[in-house]
Amino acid sequence: MSNNNFYAISSDKGNNYKLIVLNSENNLKIKIIDEKNFEFEGSFDLEYIKENKYFLMCDNIKDVLDEISPQIENNKMNLIEDDKEFKFTIFLNSQKVKEISFTIQKIIDTLALIKELKKENQSLKEKVFLLEETVKKNSNDIESIKKQLMLMKLQKKMGHGKTDSIDTKPVINSDVKNHTKFKSYSGMALINEMKGEIPHFKDSKIILSEDEEILNKWIDLSGCELILIFSKSINGDNLENFHKLIYNIPETLVVIETSSGIKFGGFTTQTWESSETLKKKKDKFTFMFSFSLKENYKSKEYSNFIEFKNDMGLCFGRNKFFDPAEEKIIINNLNEGKIQYQNTIFKNINGGETSYKIKDVEIYQIKKK
Repeated sequence: MSNNNFYAISSDKGNNYKLIVLNSENNLKIKIIDEKNFEFEGSFDLEYIKENKYFLMCDNIKDVLDEISPQIENNKMNLIEDDKEFKFTIFLNSQKVKEISFTIQKIIDTLALIKELKKENQSLKEKVFLLEETVKKNSNDIESIKKQLMLMKLQKKMGHGKTDSIDTKPVINSDVKNHTKFKSYSGMALINEMKGEIPHFKDSKIILSEDEEILNKWIDLSGCELILIFSKSINGDNLENFHKLIYNIPETLVVIETSSGIKFGGFTTQTWESSETLKKKKDKFTFMFSFSLKENYKSKEYSNFIEFKNDMGLCFGRNKFFDPAEEKIIINNLNEGKIQYQNTIFKNINGGETSYKIKDVEIYQIKKK
């Protein structure tokens, strides 16, 4: 069995999952991946497997894999699930009804870290220290910790009562053999938040924490103040008002979200100005980007610029030296825009579509404190 092969499997509940079984440091590792890409993982050592007499003579996990791989490839397996666990069964010999089962827990069920963090008599410094120590000792559990704390913060922010009213499950201990892994959160970002380091885009309706992490790779935001100078959802879609709010302000970041949820934009050190005719400014620091693709469209091959005019929104563009053909991200007005591209990766910004509907636009001025 190849370590890279995923197998489709349906549970007794009719839910569809992907399955991978592989050898990991002399352990048999089983991953079950749901449709939202959450991974449930169990790791079983050789001694555990040998409890099934069928594998008593196996000397290593490779021998076990050699035995079970043909059965998995022939779909001779079952997946039973309930709220607490998966039971994954492989039928080794249908005639003699020999089988081996592996139970993978779905519930985070040990180490009451969250309860400790909720104690009212603990200072913020003590809570940060506790979290940092837990992260060090339980590096595999950072994602679970993050998920639980984000739920706490969200409920408190929404005004659903005190944090101790939250239905909290304790976090998993690192010595538990079978456990759930969540990959959607950053443990260090949580520590920074608890230390009082507020995200730059905490009030944004477009930019998520993972988008900010990507942006930080392109612009050093440390020591910067980000001022929201325009938001379509706040200021509306009137072009005249739009221009009044953004003109003559340097160091601006423009972020667009389309009606289909694609997010991209641009940055420039130049100022946007009032002009009855189309005006262009070159800027060696200008770049375009896609949060959805995690791409930064800047290279030595291209000269970057911005364009503006009173009866349009704005435009970020680029063209190759000695080549008049240009590629652009254009906001025609505050409800629709256009992607202009040659045969380059630039065309992927909007999935190959040249036009897009605008759900929201946010423009920030980046100021050094």
